[in-house]
Amino acid sequence: MSKAKLRIILFFGLIITSPWFITLSVNSQMINYTLPPRLIISNQHFVDNINTLRGELGPTNMISKLLVNKPVFFAKEVFQRYFESFDPSFLFFKGDPETTKSSHLAGAIYLSFLPFFLYGAYKNKPLILLLIVLAVPAAFFAPHFETLTRIPFLIGLTYLTALGTQKAYEKDKRIFSILVAFLFFEILRFFHNYTVHYPWFLAELLNKT
Repeated sequence: MSKAKLRIILFFGLIITSPWFITLSVNSQMINYTLPPRLIISNQHFVDNINTLRGELGPTNMISKLLVNKPVFFAKEVFQRYFESFDPSFLFFKGDPETTKSSHLAGAIYLSFLPFFLYGAYKNKPLILLLIVLAVPAAFFAPHFETLTRIPFLIGLTYLTALGTQKAYEKDKRIFSILVAFLFFEILRFFHNYTVHYPWFLAELLNKT
């Protein structure tokens, strides 16, 4: 089997077994797949916070003029949402705050992806720049830790993971086998939690709404 074919198989295998993909696919009828509200500089949230801080600092204070304004607040919110894509809690432990988009029993991806991803990034550093760019679009949407806006980022991350998996297999099959065993355990644990515990949790939540 060629390296490219192996990488493609690994990539699609990691995609279809990832928590974010499974959850979005199974709950597709309960999810609104339209894009969420965008982050807008004229948002009333910004205006209220600016007015409050300016009132505390005083309208003639130089700090309030330089730092307490719409562009600064907008940039702060954009950077906050940008770095949420790299948040360990979102990636590995909790995922999307919306229950229909995450079981909250796992993150968007498996923790076992991490060593393969790091190895893949080490072996192909230019792709890190692509991943940095893929995280940008999600920064301009209002919801925090939104999965739908981060799908391109998660796909890019998974590709680097597949690349690292392939390279690990070629370099040392013993270490590869150990890492894959951990990944397989995580997949089994997720499927158990997703099929046994998550339906009860989701049903209880939907009954309350």
